Amino acid sequence: MDYEEKVFGKDFTTPEELYEAVGKQVRTMPQIKVDGKLIGGYNQLVEYFNEKGLVNFKGETKNGGW
Repeated sequence: MDYEEKVFGKDFTTPEELYEAVGKQVRTMPQIKVDGKLIGGYNQLVEYFNEKGLVNFKGETKNGGW
């Protein structure tokens, strides 16, 4: 999968810039967006991919790869 990483302190220097980019106030990192939609953190990403049938709840791919 292609992805873009943005780092607080480098790409965002204030909480307000981070909040604007994420779309809401968050307290933890990472915050993950897929196709512009905020998914949340790692656990929410695993849930998102599980719902799509791509991974199990351990985060392992179901068919051995992407």
